[in-house]
Amino acid sequence: MTDDLVHYVAGFLSPPDLMAAIQVSSWWSTVCSSDVIWRRLCVSRWLLPRPERLKRSTGTTSFLELYQFLDHARYLPRGKFTTKHQIVWARGRDEGADVWMTVAHSSNCQVLSTAGTPYIQLRVVVQNLRPQPLMVDLQELEVRMKGGNEGTIFGVGPIANQPRVEAADAARIKQLAPVVLAVNGVDVYPSLTSQLIELKMFDFAVLVVNVVCNGCEFEPDFLESCSALWLPIRRMGRCTSLSTCRCGLIPDSYHRGIIRVPVVDESVIWRHYDLVSNRFMVLNTRSIEDVDQFSNLLGSPVSHFSKRKQDIEKDVVPAADASSKKIAKSPWLSAYHNSVAGIKAGSSCMQLVDVYGDGDAKLVVADGDQRLKMYKGSALHGEQAILGVPSALSYFYSDNNRPRIPAIAVASGPYIFIYRNFRPHYKFTVPSIEMDAQETKLWEALAKCTIEVPDALAQLLTMRGLGIRLSERSRGLLAIDNIEEQAEYVSRFMDDPLIERSCVTCMTSINKNMDDKDAVSCLVVATEGCMVYVLDPQGTSLIQQIKVPGVPVEIVAVGLLEVECRLVITTRNGSVYMIKNGELLKSVIELESPACGLVQLEKSIVIASMSRKLTSYHLKGKKNWSLTMSDDIVALEAFSLRRTKDTRGVLVALRNGEVTLYNEKVKVCTLSTETVLTGMRFGQYGREEASLVLVQKSGALSLKILKRTASLEAISEAAGPPPEQDIPLNIPKKTTLYVEQTQRERDHATEMHRHFQRDLCKLRLTTARAYVKIIKDGQGPVSYSTGAAIRLNAQVQGIGPFFRIKLNVQVPVQIILAENAGTKAVTDITVAFHYDHELYRVQQSLLLIPLVIPNVQYQYAVDVESISELGAADNVSIFVCGKESCVPLVSAVVSMPLSEPEM
Repeated sequence: MTDDLVHYVAGFLSPPDLMAAIQVSSWWSTVCSSDVIWRRLCVSRWLLPRPERLKRSTGTTSFLELYQFLDHARYLPRGKFTTKHQIVWARGRDEGADVWMTVAHSSNCQVLSTAGTPYIQLRVVVQNLRPQPLMVDLQELEVRMKGGNEGTIFGVGPIANQPRVEAADAARIKQLAPVVLAVNGVDVYPSLTSQLIELKMFDFAVLVVNVVCNGCEFEPDFLESCSALWLPIRRMGRCTSLSTCRCGLIPDSYHRGIIRVPVVDESVIWRHYDLVSNRFMVLNTRSIEDVDQFSNLLGSPVSHFSKRKQDIEKDVVPAADASSKKIAKSPWLSAYHNSVAGIKAGSSCMQLVDVYGDGDAKLVVADGDQRLKMYKGSALHGEQAILGVPSALSYFYSDNNRPRIPAIAVASGPYIFIYRNFRPHYKFTVPSIEMDAQETKLWEALAKCTIEVPDALAQLLTMRGLGIRLSERSRGLLAIDNIEEQAEYVSRFMDDPLIERSCVTCMTSINKNMDDKDAVSCLVVATEGCMVYVLDPQGTSLIQQIKVPGVPVEIVAVGLLEVECRLVITTRNGSVYMIKNGELLKSVIELESPACGLVQLEKSIVIASMSRKLTSYHLKGKKNWSLTMSDDIVALEAFSLRRTKDTRGVLVALRNGEVTLYNEKVKVCTLSTETVLTGMRFGQYGREEASLVLVQKSGALSLKILKRTASLEAISEAAGPPPEQDIPLNIPKKTTLYVEQTQRERDHATEMHRHFQRDLCKLRLTTARAYVKIIKDGQGPVSYSTGAAIRLNAQVQGIGPFFRIKLNVQVPVQIILAENAGTKAVTDITVAFHYDHELYRVQQSLLLIPLVIPNVQYQYAVDVESISELGAADNVSIFVCGKESCVPLVSAVVSMPLSEPEM
């Protein structure tokens, strides 16, 4: 096969396909690395006029390296409206497309105006990076402002139909609708006004978007208030033409996507704008300190790439200004990046394991494509099939033999597949869920035909109403409405025993009796059936099983199994439970929102919640500290480094692509990624003990290595006092009145202090008397008149006109909780309700409570009906009375909500 023919065939492959072919063999690597192929790709993607000159100036040795360099730098393709002097204020990459946002700059930097409405013209550049066609809908563009508000775009949304404007103004506003200005660097005459545009591979279009900017006078005012641009795209799967594709009729997540394009930081914006006067501002295009991070190759490509190469050799991140150069040094080295790895896994399905016990740790990933992959260095070293979709991955050591070879456990459904030497070794099945005896007898009766199907359905409904957890088989029967289908469903399962398997949700391992890294350990498994199992070191039988009140999501183990151990579990209901030596502790940590991450650091745990909070707790439940993140937390990983001394912290990955290292509450350093992360692991990879493995949403695999000379303590010093405290305050001059008052306070200091203490004591006495009076009159929420502390808590639920109670069922309800918080029991208590009889009707306005035992809550209910035709609302008073006094023991006032009209 001649070289021309090989290059012609390889020309039909996309860059990801070529990168995958390079890893097949040495021959394919030579063929697919040819400069002829990659030069053509560089020219077709970026429209480079002189690619050879750019290759020399960047210091790259081949066009393959040049392509990777420009792709990593997100080089803006050249053409009309995308010149080298264009400043990029926002950029994003997702869904196989690159997006840049620029501004149609005016000479005085002021915003435009039409029909009395100020607006700014944004130019959005969209480029398709995949072979599948890409469609952009101009009517679905969104501009998000800071504070959560949505910006207004001319021609999109409500402003497209502005009320009562003059004909000339309406015509001008109509012309400001989003249009296509250029395609592949060439003007479009006339501008495309179609709502949908189609882009093939490497095609790019320049869109004009006019955004209303009320209250903004200059361009930086709008950029400062803007948060991000949202660009919805559509991709038609494997179809080659959008005109004949019918996949777009299926609105699933595969065919549609949204690219978020965040705007740069405020400090970067104002470094490019200089305010000459109150009415005049100029744009500074010479500042290129933040080229890589915020702008797009300002100035000539030659100067930029030479500067970038020097920074890479010195391992320095470009700083915003001179004052921040000291803290801009990144402690991370980029060791490897594979954008076509195609990994579909989270942190729970990734581990850094010394698979063969030779001291060379590998990355083991349980991929969502039902493949167990092992990476060594920069290549895929091994692969095994998994009989199911994995949900968790862990490893443990089952013996003391040398070399120390661990067993890898992969959970899928109710099964745990155990691999040794990266080969299938054993399959463990999680015990089945214990079914209710009544349900078991019911299905046995159906098998013996001693009960009819309708009667069985009625009994199942009764059991479900009583709160009995039904099996999946029974729930499936209740979901069928047709009688014939019900009979067929029963006949299908009537001969099978009623057994339900529970799926594994998370796993970890705990050392048995030694604290060494490779000591004998046991596998800890948590299941969907709210059970936690501890397996023996061989992974063939159970040692312990503990029931927890919720479904476990994350689990960590602390200590030694045969000495003293703790298991910390986060559940879906937002609670954190602890198991000590096989027993569930009564202390429970209640979170504000469900947890999305859990790590353990020495004697504390760090929990990430969906409310963007990072909270640390002691193992005994005491809260240590809490931090609020700037975006959603997508991954959490423990950081532990043993060099000169132990350094511990947490790595937090956010949805905006930032990975931040915290040492307790101190922010140490930040690492930025191209897209959102799905998984993250820190530990030994190969022979390097401080490696960070990142898996991105696009399937890319990245490896970062911590510098051996990195001083984390020195970096954390930047979190000290702000530099503003060294600036002297502008203290006004002392006036005559100030001097006189100061002298008066000096002369009468003792007397003034005595008067202040006397007034403070009087205030405390008045407050205490008022509080005692409220308690004695029974007007407070707590009463001590009977010798026991009685608390009353009233809660109203419902929208009206009927307020009803139905426990454990979400219906309109009014619950009254009476709790005796003292040590003495209270007997013969009456609860009375006082209300306006013209507004409400209460079926039972008097409740009798025979006994209230300390520390036990009693729930009572009352039905309230709103009878007002106007839907008026009033207060309902609740009095807890005793038989020994006419004064209520405790009272509460319930503010009833407005009643909705009856449907």
